[in-house]
Amino acid sequence: MTLIGTISLFIGTRSAWTQAMLTHPPVAAVISVCYAGILVCGVLALAVRGRRALVRVDAGVLVLAVVLVVCGYWLNHAGTDEGVLTAQAANEIAHGRPSTDSPGPGCSARPIPA
Repeated sequence: MTLIGTISLFIGTRSAWTQAMLTHPPVAAVISVCYAGILVCGVLALAVRGRRALVRVDAGVLVLAVVLVVCGYWLNHAGTDEGVLTAQAANEIAHGRPSTDSPGPGCSARPIPA
């Protein structure tokens, strides 16, 4: 699972690095360091034997993920449509209402007649 988590850190990292190179070179440098960290964590996930060592690798993967999320937020802090929909669904669930009874805002979906 650690290896899968490590590999998943590559998702979207290249596009973030490319965008950062054009607009925020220091953020691109941080993402480059994260690339190296991802490779190191991947090798360590396969090489370590003990449970404590694997917990340390997991912690490293978590730190890298947080750093990459912060870099992504730094580059695009406006958010996306999915973020708005997720927040609305979480609000509905928190208030005890199902989030899938009706279409979301802006949807003109009609129920299919039986």
